[in-house]
Amino acid sequence: MNIEFDPSSIHQSKSGMITGIAYVRVNDNTCFPCEQWNDFIVVLALWWLDAANRVEAGEKKVRMQFMDGPYWIDIESKGENVFARCVDDHSPKSYPASFDYDQVSLRSEIAKFAKCVWRSCRDRKIESDDVRTLGGMLGMY
Repeated sequence: MNIEFDPSSIHQSKSGMITGIAYVRVNDNTCFPCEQWNDFIVVLALWWLDAANRVEAGEKKVRMQFMDGPYWIDIESKGENVFARCVDDHSPKSYPASFDYDQVSLRSEIAKFAKCVWRSCRDRKIESDDVRTLGGMLGMY
């Protein structure tokens, strides 16, 4: 699993919403939800970092939600590994990909993504409560 993120895609609207391109590339080069997916990037980083923290704390089932659209990745902890299943909740519900991953790599991949999002916001002088919260979670402040 790789979280693909395009730092040059970050944009803050006049209303303050921060969007950017991010998606998950799995196994056979499947892109979920799709290649070049645009979503509320800082919120994703916060939610996914929280999910990784909860797995690390011993929670057995967590969800990595995408904010835009009915897409998420269900994560089930199995010892030092996790089983992940991508879910597209459009009717009919489908499961475009699933994969096994180790918890340490999952945490590392999510933290790398979150740090890149935070740095991209900082470099572009994009600020918000969510960006400050993300920086705090990452120990950047």
